[in-house]
Amino acid sequence: MSFSGPHLTNDNLATVGKSYLLYVNKTGTEEKPTWTLVGGQRSGDLHRTADEIDASCKTNEGWKVTLPGLRSWNISLENIYLMGDEGAAFIEEAFEEGEMIMVKFAYADGSFATGKCSVTECTISTPHTDVATLSCTLSGVGSLKRTPKPVGP
Repeated sequence: MSFSGPHLTNDNLATVGKSYLLYVNKTGTEEKPTWTLVGGQRSGDLHRTADEIDASCKTNEGWKVTLPGLRSWNISLENIYLMGDEGAAFIEEAFEEGEMIMVKFAYADGSFATGKCSVTECTISTPHTDVATLSCTLSGVGSLKRTPKPVGP
């Protein structure tokens, strides 16, 4: 079945969440990263925010004027806790050691964003009626660098 038409192209089709993945630079350098997939991912939400700077004045006809201030990003990650998963273990170790890590957020189209972050929350949940999960917050240090999808075969 084809979904092509005047309004649907490969460039504007919806994507599914399972196509977005998180990787950590476990053994490489910042210049030459070696990416390790974080296993058991259920969700990996990329949050980007900016502080609001109020630039309102009396001459704005009663309307508030807001300018973007300092920006930040973080990733909230929830995984099934897989014993022996190298990516998740690396995140846990970084939390325990208080060290920054480098991550890659991969988009469904093959593009990705990379950045440094601190692991600011790391929780293992063990309900008696469900699988154990690892939930983490990876708080950005500086900007995310976006890399477009690769071109060619």
